[in-house]
Amino acid sequence: MTPDVTVVIVNHNTKDDLLACLESLAAAAADLRLQVLVVDNHSSDGSADAVARSCPQARLLIPPTNTGFGHACNLGIAEAEAPFVAFLNADIVCGSGCLERMVDLLDAQPRAAAVGPLLRNSDGTLQTSAYRFPTLPVEFAGIYGLRSLLPIDSLRRSRARALFPATGHFDPHDELREVDYVTAACVVVRRAAVEQIGGFDEDFFLYYEEIDLCRRLGASGWRVFHLPEAHAIHHLNRSGAQQPTLVFLARQQSRLRFHAKYRGPLGFLGLRAMLGVRVAAAELRSRLAPRAGPPGSLDASHYRQVLRWCYDPASLPNGSPCSTSQTCCGSIRAGE
Repeated sequence: MTPDVTVVIVNHNTKDDLLACLESLAAAAADLRLQVLVVDNHSSDGSADAVARSCPQARLLIPPTNTGFGHACNLGIAEAEAPFVAFLNADIVCGSGCLERMVDLLDAQPRAAAVGPLLRNSDGTLQTSAYRFPTLPVEFAGIYGLRSLLPIDSLRRSRARALFPATGHFDPHDELREVDYVTAACVVVRRAAVEQIGGFDEDFFLYYEEIDLCRRLGASGWRVFHLPEAHAIHHLNRSGAQQPTLVFLARQQSRLRFHAKYRGPLGFLGLRAMLGVRVAAAELRSRLAPRAGPPGSLDASHYRQVLRWCYDPASLPNGSPCSTSQTCCGSIRAGE
C-alpha cells in the first residue's frame, strides 16, 4: 500500500536523538501511513545498528561518501514512495499530530509546496523557523554578531519589531502565514514540486540549501507556509557542535554560493567585502593572540581560507568546504 508520507532523517553521530526522533513519529503521523528512511552519514556511535534494532521498519541508506546535507536529502527523495516527503533533523522530536497537520495543509492548498511547523528549543522557548530571504543588511547583522545582541523574543511580541529589517526573526509565529522559506530541520514538501525543480542543489554542502530550494519553488509558482498548529522540539545544533570548524567553513562557503547565485556582481561584491573584513580581523586576532583550544577549534588558517574565497570566488570548492590539508571535516549531519 502506498504510504502517505515518506520521512527522511539525515543523521551523523546523534544516536540518542535519532532514536527519540523515530519514537515520536507514530504520534506525529496519527492516521497517516509512513515510509521511514534514515540516511546515516558514516556515524561512529552505533547509530545504524541502533536503528536496525529499535526501528526495523525504518530503511537505512548509507552513502559511500559524505557529500553534504542536500545530497542526503536527494537520496531520500529518490527512494520516496509517498506524494509528500518530510525532512527531519535527527535532533527533532515531533509533537502529536505534527506530520498529519502539515500534510492536511498541503492537501488543502494545491499550490503549496512546503510547510514547516512551529519549533521550540530544548527549554521550551520559541525558535525562529520561518524567514524572509536574506538581504545584505541581514547578512551584515549575522556576520558581525549583531543579531545575538537583540532580545528577539521580546521584540517579536512588541510593536517595536516594525523598526527592524524584515528578516522573519521578528515576525509573530502564532498564525498560519505564507513565508519565503522555512528551516529544513523539520519540513514537509510536495514531492512532485521538489522533483519539478530538480531537488536540492548539491553545490550547497551544508546551510542555505533550504533557502535555495524555497527560492526556486517560489520562482516556479509554488508557495511555502508556516503552520503553528503543528509543533516540534528542535534540540539545536547537536551534531554541528561536534565539528565547529566544519560548521564555520560550510556556513561561509554556502553564504558566498547563495549570493553569487542570486545577486548581481555589485551585490555579491558587497557581501564578499563585508565577510572579508570580518574574517581578516579574526585572522589577525588569531595570529596575534593565539588560543589553545580543543581539537577541531578554529585557527588562523580557517579564517585565511574564507578570506581566499572572498578574494577569489572561483576558489570555492565543490562539496566539502575543507581543503585536503585540513582535518576538520569528516562527516556531519546538518543543523544550525
